[in-house]
Amino acid sequence: MELMQERTQSLCPVCFEVIDASVVERGGAIYLTKACPTHDPFEARNETDAAFYGSLAVAGASQGTAPPDNVMITVTRGCNMECPIC
Repeated sequence: MELMQERTQSLCPVCFEVIDASVVERGGAIYLTKACPTHDPFEARNETDAAFYGSLAVAGASQGTAPPDNVMITVTRGCNMECPIC
């Protein structure tokens, strides 16, 4: 059984268009599911422990939404350079 956690947006890994996505809990793990209108549906496991994922959401909410001061991320072709970190 899937339990919807939240709706969000993501990028199609083929054409890099912004598409709607869902964060769902299934079998105690957290998955990001998305479907591009041009390409196949995609799914990625984001966390193996749903309880841990939930605790991160609570901790993040209590600390505000400001991005951290020093973060290293990999910039790829899919980056639009408009995320809160950039």
